[in-house]
Amino acid sequence: MSATSTRVAGIFDELLANPVITQAVPAATGETIYMVLLALVVSIIFGVPLGVYLWNSGPTGLRPSAGANQVVGTIVNVVRSLPFVILMVLLLPVTRFVVGTTLGATASVVPLAIGAIPFLARLVESALREVSAGKIEASIVCGATDSQTIVKTLLPRGAAQHRLGRHHDGDHPRRLLGDGRPGRRRRTRLSRRRLRVQAV
Repeated sequence: MSATSTRVAGIFDELLANPVITQAVPAATGETIYMVLLALVVSIIFGVPLGVYLWNSGPTGLRPSAGANQVVGTIVNVVRSLPFVILMVLLLPVTRFVVGTTLGATASVVPLAIGAIPFLARLVESALREVSAGKIEASIVCGATDSQTIVKTLLPRGAAQHRLGRHHDGDHPRRLLGDGRPGRRRRTRLSRRRLRVQAV
């Protein structure tokens, strides 16, 4: 074994023998996972409904409300634009009111969640905007309420489009003609084949 390898092995032995490494690092890792997961759950609980509201109160939503959409959208944009350090300092009174202290892993969840909620809300709003108006109209024509349309049509379609990063098969631009109805090109090809068979 070379001198360099021996030196590196000695450094690792010292690190593993250090009680700070063997005790504090696992505890800090557990606290980090706890903070991230709890903040994620809180962000989803509040961020998804906020994103749905931003879409629903927008010009293409089921219940357009320009004034409310502008107010809520402005608040979301302001919170998104704040650096996290400044946001954390501004939220110290809120954190103390909610948790009872400003120290610890649980206290850090408050600014983490509040900082992530606007980003998730805009993400949800953007995904819902990608859902074609035809699917929404079809859901309404079938007798679905606004809540059913959002839960059973908008959210699943929006999540699928955002996850795949592309259009659904029925909404693919190559299958849409000027009238916006899918499948016309496929039927045209079938009719051409029938004409060829008849001609033969």
